[in-house]
Amino acid sequence: MKEAAEAEKIEDSLDMSLGMTSPSAEIESQDQLEERLAEHISGRLDGFRHTILSLVVEGRYDTAIAEISYYSSSDQKLNIFKSRAQRYLNHCEELIRAIESKTKFCQTRTITRSQKHELYMMVIKHFKDLTDSLKKVERIENDIRVADLKSTVWVLKAFIMSVGVIILTGMIREAVLTMKEPLLVVTDDAIEFLFKLIGL
Repeated sequence: MKEAAEAEKIEDSLDMSLGMTSPSAEIESQDQLEERLAEHISGRLDGFRHTILSLVVEGRYDTAIAEISYYSSSDQKLNIFKSRAQRYLNHCEELIRAIESKTKFCQTRTITRSQKHELYMMVIKHFKDLTDSLKKVERIENDIRVADLKSTVWVLKAFIMSVGVIILTGMIREAVLTMKEPLLVVTDDAIEFLFKLIGL
């Protein structure tokens, strides 16, 4: 858990520099924008965040939104996850549409270089917001997994303790039943000995 938190801090510090490392370097083309965004794709290679960010960089916006819809409606997802993560997932879809509209506007319209650069910088900001929202979704899922694991451990502990109590009770009962007659004989002998001592 500690290593994961440290890795997340490193990722956050890298994300802070997204597109802002050299403000004077203008983005003049779609290719330059894609290169800049591709440098900041984060997450596990087979993970949800990496998949969505890669699709957005490739310009496959509808596929990215379809992936988000599939992810949120998966049967494996618990209702508690859906209720907590849905607003972030909806926000991700909005950000993807915003990125799509701005990049398409830059490609189809005749605008000045400075306007194009400004729009590309807005795309970079949307991409950073998208990364942050996807991280929040992953964090919610991880928190639910940890809570589920903890509850499973508690159930297992309770089950083991119950079995232990049942076994111990059975052993005590068996010992009492087995030792009943010898115990009575020893008790009778002890009482007789006491009576003899006091002269009765």
